Amino acid sequence: WGKRRGVPYAHVGAAPAFSRVAYYLELEGAEGGRRWAWASAEAFAKDVADVGVPCPACAGGANQGPLANVNVASNVPGLDGTGLAGNIEFWPYNYGMENSGGVPGASAELYDSGDQPIPNSSGIGYGSMQIHAEDPSDPTKPRNTVFALNRFNRGLVADLGIGSQTTGQPDWTGAKNAGAYDRVRRLRVYVLPREPPSPTPPPPQKH
Repeated sequence: WGKRRGVPYAHVGAAPAFSRVAYYLELEGAEGGRRWAWASAEAFAKDVADVGVPCPACAGGANQGPLANVNVASNVPGLDGTGLAGNIEFWPYNYGMENSGGVPGASAELYDSGDQPIPNSSGIGYGSMQIHAEDPSDPTKPRNTVFALNRFNRGLVADLGIGSQTTGQPDWTGAKNAGAYDRVRRLRVYVLPREPPSPTPPPPQKH
């Protein structure tokens, strides 16, 4: 997809009120093995349109803020953990390196867990869909990029990654590597419906 068109989701189910959001990204290329990551967290939005790919036609504005009780499972070493602190960087815009969200351990000289969205009137830019979480072994270290999907709004080759990139930008900005995963590129988004409130018992009947 690109520009102002919506994302061609394979299936969109009902969208009840939800309490948690989860993402599953699976990647596989001819020259590399299968890589996958699962990340779930307390809901950071009320509208299901705000938890998918942040294209201009899908949702408005930037979604930048903390994530609570992040659970991560992955076959990429160093990511697994439960109850982690994390943060989200979802927007359709260009962005800069400044740590405008005050993310602990983020650098103002790298594209990483703390960047600054740069909105414009068209709502079309480089694009960022990133989940970050604290390092399970040492929360004082810079946060891990659990997964990143960038450069998705203009019909160009996207950036894709699981775990922090070890060379270049930790959040995979500029990688332009989606074509390397020519066997599997699958992103799934889930929501956990809230439990309905307990029914109010009927008033006692008079006899």
